[in-house]
Amino acid sequence: MKKKTLEEKIKDVVFYATAFFIMYLIIGFLIKTEYLHCGITWDKLYELFRDTLTLTAYFLAPVAE
Repeated sequence: MKKKTLEEKIKDVVFYATAFFIMYLIIGFLIKTEYLHCGITWDKLYELFRDTLTLTAYFLAPVAE
């Protein structure tokens, strides 16, 4: 069984954090716009982006330890 190097582990973490960020942003946008039936304001978009960054940071905290 091959052990992963630190560089490979970092690449995996970056990939999964980016994938989580994008997926949460898309799903959150769809929910906020009621599945594209209504528009979204800059305030709601800012709130969604802020929440996405916060959740991504929570998932990255154990990795940074």
